[in-house]
Amino acid sequence: MLVSNNHSSTNWNSSFSSKEQGNSNETFKLEFPTEIKIQSDIKTAKKLSGIEYLEFPSSNVEINSAVNSSVSSAVSQATAVSQTTALSQATAYGYSVDSKGFMGVDFNKAAGLPAEFKIHKSTLDEFVEVSHKNTAWNATLHKNFIAAQQGKITEPSYYKNIDVAANFGAYYAQFESVVRTSKSTFSPSDLANLPKGFSTKESAFSANNVSIGAVSNVYKNNDELNKINDLNESLPAGVSGVYIQRLDFSPKSMASDMGADGFAFSPDMSVYERDDGLYSREAVFVSFLKSVNATAKSVGDTEFFNPNFDSSSGGGGVDLSGAFGSLADIKTALENLLKNSIIWTGENVDELAQSIFEKAKILEQTKV
Repeated sequence: MLVSNNHSSTNWNSSFSSKEQGNSNETFKLEFPTEIKIQSDIKTAKKLSGIEYLEFPSSNVEINSAVNSSVSSAVSQATAVSQTTALSQATAYGYSVDSKGFMGVDFNKAAGLPAEFKIHKSTLDEFVEVSHKNTAWNATLHKNFIAAQQGKITEPSYYKNIDVAANFGAYYAQFESVVRTSKSTFSPSDLANLPKGFSTKESAFSANNVSIGAVSNVYKNNDELNKINDLNESLPAGVSGVYIQRLDFSPKSMASDMGADGFAFSPDMSVYERDDGLYSREAVFVSFLKSVNATAKSVGDTEFFNPNFDSSSGGGGVDLSGAFGSLADIKTALENLLKNSIIWTGENVDELAQSIFEKAKILEQTKV
């Protein structure tokens, strides 16, 4: 309702409903002397967004649309400003963070994680911190062995930039290759049935390595894991080429490791706790990261100060584990290697060939 004043009276121009007047297009001009008090059925004038208006209790009088539009616009603008401010205050690594500290769906999309997956910001913080610490320690080790052995860091981190989304996406893909289940929650018995370890064809577990190795073998029980590990350790350098990672998915692994040193990936696990005695897929994934002591790898937009940095530990040598179909083939290959001055450490060729053959069988049984 528009309000206007003159010296002799106060005028209201208003449209009344057709129910009361019979003609919705008819406009009435109501004039009252200015000294007459407004009756109690008309509420006192108020101000909203700088516009003065009168509020009528009966439904047959409509407030002018200009007032409604102005109020609605002011509220919308205030809401938009509030949301923008909240968003700018709740971001991390370029992605949104919800009120409980979990990364938003924009992070999941960038990482290739399921939309409903909930990774806590503190997990990313720990990942980044440990990544910098580990590479700084390794840089010191290369230049000052004594200082590094004493736990002193004298060199900077190798990382120029860490793409946390790409790294978490790559580790999650590795995790899925190992656990091979789509469960969203896990009971203690479910945890006990998860794999005990896995292998890659390249070492990907040290902070020096810039790649995340593709999973080649998964060991579903300790018997398989221990056998391949014993055989692997019994073979001389230059023959093995299988890199084994043990996994711990026990309930204990789902707790924060308060005793871990500053170089071990030790996130706050309390943020993933549930009240029903089950363990979330997120908790199991983060436990996986703890087992491999996850550090940032050269994926996505991750950058190193030294573009040629790739001091992958291990690697090389001759992998005989799956190259031959029979024990006789392996023995023949070993004899040929000996003729080419490959130096063993006193092992009998027959025993060595048998070990390689047993290892090949286990790898064949456990391959992904």
